[in-house]
Amino acid sequence: MSKKVLALILAASILLPSAASAFRLERTWERSFTVGEGAEFILENVNGDIEVSSWDRDELEIVAEIRIKAPSKSKALELYEKIEFLIDEKEGYLSVEADLPRIRQVGFLFGDHTSVTIDYVVRVPLATDLGLTSVNGDIDAAAVRGRFDIRTTNGSIDLRGMMGAGELKTVNGGVKCRIVEFPKKGRLDIKTTNGGVRLDLPDGVGGSLEAKTVNGGIDLDIPLSKSIKVKRRSISGVLGDGEGKILIRTTNGGISIE
Repeated sequence: MSKKVLALILAASILLPSAASAFRLERTWERSFTVGEGAEFILENVNGDIEVSSWDRDELEIVAEIRIKAPSKSKALELYEKIEFLIDEKEGYLSVEADLPRIRQVGFLFGDHTSVTIDYVVRVPLATDLGLTSVNGDIDAAAVRGRFDIRTTNGSIDLRGMMGAGELKTVNGGVKCRIVEFPKKGRLDIKTTNGGVRLDLPDGVGGSLEAKTVNGGIDLDIPLSKSIKVKRRSISGVLGDGEGKILIRTTNGGISIE
């Protein structure tokens, strides 16, 4: 390496602020709402994870952990003051969304390392319909009874001990779903692009089954009452009485059904 190139690199390392020097601010936002069994809860997020579980109360509790990274303390505080939580509450329905300040990224060359991340931990009544959305973040839900519509773009989805059916969709991430109670005529639609899918179903589940992957295999560990098509990358058949419907699709990843 020439002395001229080395000098330029050293100069750049001196002039450019480091990401490690950015100021970090952490705050917590908490709210509780009285809701009845069977209410619908909608939570929309942009950057951050969502974790939902049930408890034995007619109350919905939200804890939002806010993390801000900015070039200075004053800038971080300025961004924090601009965060507003938008709440739409009515009988049988609750919607929460954080209105985040616009962040103008100057770019790497100028060392502007600014971001706002919110991680949610939510407790809901056992019977609650869920609508959870994130763009950059994982979504987990456990032991909730009801319909669900769960979507993220860059993140995984992990459901455990669920009692219901609905849609699970991501682009860059895997999907794990364990259903312990499946509705008689329920519909379960799972889709990802870059990630595998693992689905655990309860004994005696009934429904038509369609599973397909492009780059990966399919491992089916439950019996079909009727086989229509069984290949390495696609399966079509019937489980039990066939009254429900289960669709699984991925492009880059395997599929496991138990």
